[in-house]
Amino acid sequence: MLERERAASHLVWLASFGFLLGDRVLEQQAAALRRQLGQASDRIGLRRVREEVRALVRQVDRTPLLARRLRGVGVLDRPKLAELDGPVSRAAGAARDVRTEDPTYQELGFRPLALDGGDALARLRLRLGELEQSLDLLLASPADRPPSVVDPSRVGTGQASVETPRGAATLRIQLDGGYVTHAELWSPSQRLAELISPVSEGRELADALLGIASLDLSPWELGR
Repeated sequence: MLERERAASHLVWLASFGFLLGDRVLEQQAAALRRQLGQASDRIGLRRVREEVRALVRQVDRTPLLARRLRGVGVLDRPKLAELDGPVSRAAGAARDVRTEDPTYQELGFRPLALDGGDALARLRLRLGELEQSLDLLLASPADRPPSVVDPSRVGTGQASVETPRGAATLRIQLDGGYVTHAELWSPSQRLAELISPVSEGRELADALLGIASLDLSPWELGR
């Protein structure tokens, strides 16, 4: 479920990024693949999506004008990324990923992708790589496992982190007699929002918009 959501999220981002770039073909292809992924109910459908995603990634790689347009846009230096994770951080060389601690991902031989970039172009390439990786993980994964069940009489505090498409999200809850009495959620977009100024201040408007879009902020996370 997590990898299907990651692939879907990256495709939605790619479609909106294509729109901002004025690349109608990229926008339409990414949007079509997102719909196709949502309709893929078996491995045959997933394999078809995987092949078309591979073709799209190769097409993007063969577009030199796209690379020239994004190189050097929205550059972030390492000190600003020191406390971050997710694609934005991994595009600048930090291979932090909560999935490495998960036994299921370990069984699949998962290794986080990382690039030595730090600009909008690196973030685009990183997400394209993760898009392909997520589909590969989906095809390699075993049958769904039943979810763990919490003891309804449990009392205490629990915390868990999940690697979302934008980075780690952490939920902390307080239980009393099986009921949640307090909950706190830390989302990646709350951390990424601090990068809006570094990628936009002093830039031309078009570059500032591309830099902000390359962060992939979620308004739903920011509204919490």
